[in-house]
Amino acid sequence: MDSQYPYLLKYVIKDELLQQLVSVNRGTSWSMIDYELLPKASFYYARKFFHPILLSIDHEPGEPLKLWVVNDTLDSYQGKVIIQVITFDGTEVYRRDWVAEVTSNQAVFLGQAEEGEIINGNLPEQVIVKVSAEGSAAPDNYYYLRDPKDLLLQNSQLEVVADEELQTVTIKAGSILARMVKIDLPQGRIRLSDNYFDLLPKEERTIKVSHRDGTHVFFAELSVSTFN
Repeated sequence: MDSQYPYLLKYVIKDELLQQLVSVNRGTSWSMIDYELLPKASFYYARKFFHPILLSIDHEPGEPLKLWVVNDTLDSYQGKVIIQVITFDGTEVYRRDWVAEVTSNQAVFLGQAEEGEIINGNLPEQVIVKVSAEGSAAPDNYYYLRDPKDLLLQNSQLEVVADEELQTVTIKAGSILARMVKIDLPQGRIRLSDNYFDLLPKEERTIKVSHRDGTHVFFAELSVSTFN
């Protein structure tokens, strides 16, 4: 099949394309969901990188950061795209705004910034890059300038408030960035509005918990952890 056809028919076959992308065997793929019907980390990541409006950075260590906006919708997108560079202790060391105008089914290169400029005297192993779009449904995107094994992460503390009555879990990071926050409930068929996410210092997020059958979810065995 010519490579253009999946792109032209994406609104019809997008789910099939997703299955093929995540597993060599699309018929029996469990790559994103386990046998208890619990989404894995890749499921939550895919919701972002398959979003119809994607804020993307192309970067190699020591090279400039190249900013792209991908618009896979049938409508034009216009708005402000913001890059922020933040140290792991929450200090913003760089910010730049771009005006984006992207027609339907297009990817637009907005510009680039030198790595040395954006880290502003800090170590690349100690900063995170946040890309966001004002007034847009596009999810924020986060980038690290070095491989995970090379990041100089300190221990992060989390404040967790679990409300079983409201079926919510509220998590707040301490003074250090929290890498890959994981909510674990050892029950099958549980749904979380988000999981396996990063929290900037002092950032707070409330996660909704539900069961596929609509039944009440008990929090007795709930646990929350972070990579660092």
